Amino acid sequence: MWQRLTALVGAGLLAAGCQTTDDPSKGGYLSGINALNTGAYDRRLEDKRNTLEAERQRGRALDQDLRRSRAEQARLSEQTAAAERQLANLRTELNGLERRIAEATRNHSASQSELAALKDEIDDLQRSRSLLAADPVVDVETKRRRLADLERRRALLEKALEEALGG
Repeated sequence: MWQRLTALVGAGLLAAGCQTTDDPSKGGYLSGINALNTGAYDRRLEDKRNTLEAERQRGRALDQDLRRSRAEQARLSEQTAAAERQLANLRTELNGLERRIAEATRNHSASQSELAALKDEIDDLQRSRSLLAADPVVDVETKRRRLADLERRRALLEKALEEALGG
């Protein structure tokens, strides 16, 4: 009976000794001792440390990307708000020009054909301004370029109005 038991225990130990794994939680006692003696456990531990450090660096890089993205978003939001303010100012200025033309028309202080042409130009600028303000797809840089063009046209129109009114 003892011989059988000794033989079974010996076979079990021999089988356990044949298992080779670097993971001490899976290999058993003898495999763990073997991993310690051969340095496999230390290599596995170093690999895990390297992986952890690489993930920490990746996390820091992602945090930095997030901060840059948020700063860019804030910058673009400010530029968009500035363009919207410019569009609102342009609308106010164009409304003022329309009032001046209406008054000049009532007072007959300028040629009616000149005033009608100026009124048409103001209407065109108002439409262009409205379209630009309502376009949700246009990027901020394009919006600024278009707005600068509208401002240039408004300045020319104002100059033409001054000349038509004799001033």
